[in-house]
Amino acid sequence: MASDSSAGAMASMRVFSRNGRDWSDRVPLIVEALRALPMSSATIDGEGVVCDERGITDFDRLRSTWSGAAARARCSSMPST
Repeated sequence: MASDSSAGAMASMRVFSRNGRDWSDRVPLIVEALRALPMSSATIDGEGVVCDERGITDFDRLRSTWSGAAARARCSSMPST
């Protein structure tokens, strides 16, 4: 994940895959959370996960969430921690 270092950089925050693809539209809640951080520029390395009802990571569920609107609907219904 990265942004440029110009003024207002966090407003232009983008999230990239390990292959350099822009995934910002696929993970809007992550982008929103990153924009809320108190900084003007950042490079953050991380990994996205999806957990099942027992709290165990589920790779198949993760792959199925990358479908834009369906991902936003699922994420918006999840409780924040």
